[in-house]
Amino acid sequence: MAIILSSWSENYGDASENKNLLTQFRGAAVAIASDEKIALLGAIQSLFEGSMYTFVFLWTPALSPNEEEIPHGFIFATFMLSSMLGSSIASRLMARSHLKVEGYMQIVFSISAVTLLLPIITNFLVPSSNVKGGSISFSGSIQLFGFCIFEACVGIFWPSIMKMRSQYIPEEARSTIMNFFRERFSYHNHVWDVLDFPFHGSSLTEAADGGL
Repeated sequence: MAIILSSWSENYGDASENKNLLTQFRGAAVAIASDEKIALLGAIQSLFEGSMYTFVFLWTPALSPNEEEIPHGFIFATFMLSSMLGSSIASRLMARSHLKVEGYMQIVFSISAVTLLLPIITNFLVPSSNVKGGSISFSGSIQLFGFCIFEACVGIFWPSIMKMRSQYIPEEARSTIMNFFRERFSYHNHVWDVLDFPFHGSSLTEAADGGL
């Protein structure tokens, strides 16, 4: 590390291409205002990411409302496996020339919304137990299955949204445009989690709305 710090000079890039922050955001705002598809794509990504990060915070209290002992490590590994499966499905879908990303992603978003509504649905349809502790409940098992499907949808989402960004958003302003949307919904998401953390059902409902 000492050799690197003393012998390597800083790479500042091409000075002719450097733009100040205000210029970059002005260009991003113009691009968003001039093309409705860019605005919609940015909103879609931000809303879905918001639902995904809300899910990350709240899947544990959703599965163990009465302090049930759930296998967190096994469940998390299952989520990651489901996400990998979704990525594999996405690669197969994008390989088919007759399938449009915009078409199958509408189905993915709808499925995601339904899976995140499961805590509300099971709360009404499945009798709840007030007994503390024990293993995961029947309601929790249903929700866990739905959450695995949601993670598969997340796996489909990432490569698909990247393909759509490459199609609709100019490369020279892509990162600035996406940050334009991401910052707004990141603040909203964190504030909601802080204020509404004990009420995991309503938070996952909002996440479902974001998935749509």
